[in-house]
Amino acid sequence: MKEQTIKIGRVEIPVKEQEFADCNILSVKAGTSGWTVRGSKWDCRTLFSVKNEGCTVMRANVDTDMMGYTDKVDIYFEGETELVTFICGLKFALDTLLEQAKATIPDFDLERAYKDRTGEFLPPVEEILPIDEDIK
Repeated sequence: MKEQTIKIGRVEIPVKEQEFADCNILSVKAGTSGWTVRGSKWDCRTLFSVKNEGCTVMRANVDTDMMGYTDKVDIYFEGETELVTFICGLKFALDTLLEQAKATIPDFDLERAYKDRTGEFLPPVEEILPIDEDIK
């Protein structure tokens, strides 16, 4: 795993990057500045990035508005190993973002935040999809 600090606008954020290899190699990068001391919703920066490092069949569509802001991003993967490396990458990104968010918001509660925004309870990730330790 690689760790670095990058700057998005005027805000520095810690970023972690991990490669996931099977028949394809997918690199995932994630990080957030979390809650900032200024308290403005515009001061937080969060990054999620996926990169084909080898043999990953991946496509993306980006829809933008008239001002050039992104409205929607679709990422498509083809293949079973791409599914597995993408799931592992999402889990890595989630764990990274939760760890960094909790560092700036000590009482952050993902389950409560999920319920507040969807009206539903968040099932434990292990119940949704057990992830084999060998593929992490």
